[in-house]
Amino acid sequence: FSNSFERVAYIESHDEERFLRDLDQSGFSTEEAVRRDVTALAITLTAPGVAMVYAGEEFGESTPKVVGPNPLHWSNMDKPVFRGLYDDFRALAKLRTSHPALRTQAVLFQTSALPDNTIVYERAAPDAGRVVVAANFGREPQSVPVALDSPGPWANVLQTNQPAIAGPTNLVVELQPGGALILSCGK
Repeated sequence: FSNSFERVAYIESHDEERFLRDLDQSGFSTEEAVRRDVTALAITLTAPGVAMVYAGEEFGESTPKVVGPNPLHWSNMDKPVFRGLYDDFRALAKLRTSHPALRTQAVLFQTSALPDNTIVYERAAPDAGRVVVAANFGREPQSVPVALDSPGPWANVLQTNQPAIAGPTNLVVELQPGGALILSCGK
């Protein structure tokens, strides 16, 4: 590829088993599996390039892949845990389609003082805002340092009931196993 916009970012496709099914078969609780799915969607939808979300991934489809008819189970939307997943997906999709920082190729990784199995990165658009993503891929809760270099205000994309954060500031956020924090400022 000649640039980061030429690749496709995804977690599920017609060639792989569904992510939630894999997590369930690996012994993850439904709560942690959905948290990990939200994190996977957050990374997919904040990464440079074309984002692909496979049919039903946004509301917790976890049936096995089969050759032939494989209908979606829309009844998942009636379950609070999967309705929450869908609401988080909608917030991430809105961020993806509306925030100028997610149209740039730039990705700045925070590299100092991060615990094992964590990542923090920032996408920025000059004079148009920033998006910061912090994720914990581990099996234990982690205290993750997050530097917010812009004045903000910074909004929590997934927990909109949280107050805005003034910046610049250095936060330490507690991320559950498989959890993520997505903050945005500007637009």
